Amino acid sequence: MKRMAVSSLIGRTWLAVTAAMLLALLGVAPLRAQVDAGAILGTVTDASGSAVHGATVTLTNEGTSAALSTVNSRR
Repeated sequence: MKRMAVSSLIGRTWLAVTAAMLLALLGVAPLRAQVDAGAILGTVTDASGSAVHGATVTLTNEGTSAALSTVNSRR
C-alpha cells in the first residue's frame, strides 16, 4: 500500500468512529427523558360516600396489562 492510501484509510476510520460515537451519544439523550413518575390522588368511598380506609387499589396499564397494587392510607 502506498503511504497516501494508509493515511486516507486512517482518516476515514477515525471519521467513522467519531461519527458512530456522536450518534450513540445523541441517541442516549432522548432515553433519559423517559421517566416513569407521577401521582394519582383521590379518595376511596363506598356506596354511601363514606371513606374506606385500608382498601386495596389496583392500577392497570391497559396498553401493557402491567398492574400495581397498594393499600390506601389515612391522611
